[in-house]
Amino acid sequence: MAVTLIVVRLVLAAVFGIAGVAKLADRAGFRRALGDFGIRPSLTGPVAVGLPVVEVGVAVALLLPGVAWWAALVAVALLVAFIGLIARSLARGDTPDCNCFGRLSAAAVGRKTLVRNGLLVLAGTGLLVAGPARVRSGALGWLGTLSAAQQVGVAAGAVIGALLASQGWLLVQLVRQNGRLLNRIDALERTVHPGPGHRPQLPLVRDGAGAHGHGGHGHEHGANGHQHGHQAGLPVGDPVPALVLPDLDGALVELAAPRAVPTLLLFWSPTCGFCQRMLPDLKALEAGHDAGAPRLLVVSRGTAEENRALGLAAPVLLDDEFAAGQAFGANGTPQAVLIGPDGTVASPLAAGAVNVLNLANARLSTV
Repeated sequence: MAVTLIVVRLVLAAVFGIAGVAKLADRAGFRRALGDFGIRPSLTGPVAVGLPVVEVGVAVALLLPGVAWWAALVAVALLVAFIGLIARSLARGDTPDCNCFGRLSAAAVGRKTLVRNGLLVLAGTGLLVAGPARVRSGALGWLGTLSAAQQVGVAAGAVIGALLASQGWLLVQLVRQNGRLLNRIDALERTVHPGPGHRPQLPLVRDGAGAHGHGGHGHEHGANGHQHGHQAGLPVGDPVPALVLPDLDGALVELAAPRAVPTLLLFWSPTCGFCQRMLPDLKALEAGHDAGAPRLLVVSRGTAEENRALGLAAPVLLDDEFAAGQAFGANGTPQAVLIGPDGTVASPLAAGAVNVLNLANARLSTV
């Protein structure tokens, strides 16, 4: 029992310590995330500083036997508040980026976020149920024999260690992101300047680099996902690149294959916040589909399970490296292009939810 309580304290201390330090290292990103969660602008500044400081304080206090139980109480209260805030956003159909761990892990909130925080609440509740005496005892009990100054010194050392670890991880992610950006520039140069008589080909992508570059998960969206207009893509009338991608069941589908009706090729990511916000409109579009509208074909990052969870009726092809997006000139999600029944590009590339939905309602004669 004592060992379990020690492990729980260490896990919670690590989670809160890394979260607090990472948020302090990316205050601008955390302020944006607070705004996306509906926090009033007058409060985002103080909260962006105050909350990470409290999280670091909780991490330190969890390591000190005399106040560990009280730190667990504050940790549980914060986690319950986080769960309520996330649940409210999901209930409204919003999936803002969590920014729970700063740049170390910035992804759209979802059920996984709720489950993770729920497990942490259960862990913290276990400490509360055990009571102050049990939480104080165990392998960390030797801290209770130190003076107050010595305890603070040990805790400060632990925080500095967590800070160095998080900054080291951030440095690794930045180096990898720079590599992805260099690969993307190479791929775009080959697409824009392919040479005489050269047809667009599948760009060579090294080290898992795609057209996305947002943190470790790699998602690059526009400034707001809605005000892009048309992007530089393949010229209208060009043949569709000869790409073959697997669907959610593993069957291979050729993008350039002739189809009976026009196709709206949508570049998507299940962890793209802007994509998630337009998902209800996309489902409504599918439900109200008429005979003259283009058929939807989604090319998406992520796993088959993540994409099945979207609940789309349209076929979904998997392209976790965003290679097809690069071949069409897309630079993020959501973006879309019309493909004619003859297998040629039938529209300029549209980016942002509004422009994608407008294109979905278009007819080839008006594009």
